[in-house]
Amino acid sequence: MYCKYCGAELLEGQTFCADCGNQVGKLFKEEKPKKAGLDVGMLVWSILGMYFCGAFSIPALVMTILASVGTVEESKIRLNIARRFNTVSMIFGAVMNALVCLYILFYVVFIMMMLGMA
Repeated sequence: MYCKYCGAELLEGQTFCADCGNQVGKLFKEEKPKKAGLDVGMLVWSILGMYFCGAFSIPALVMTILASVGTVEESKIRLNIARRFNTVSMIFGAVMNALVCLYILFYVVFIMMMLGMA
């Protein structure tokens, strides 16, 4: 690399030309804010929640997708909200599944009693 002012040869990473003294490079690197990526684990959890718990996991899925947009700090907040939605929907789904199993069990016992099998 050569100085654009005097043509002198420059070393790698040199910020000032040794011959003419002009600034040829940046004094410091500008650090861009880190972008958030998609949290695949949370996305899978949200999709499984949709399968097991139905519409109660839609807010978690939306927040997980929105977490991939913006900075890391914004992403952490959105993922925390998504984690809460997922937890509540999974608990709700487990309770609903247990109630359905109890309903089926009582229904089978009732039919057996009506037929005189029990």
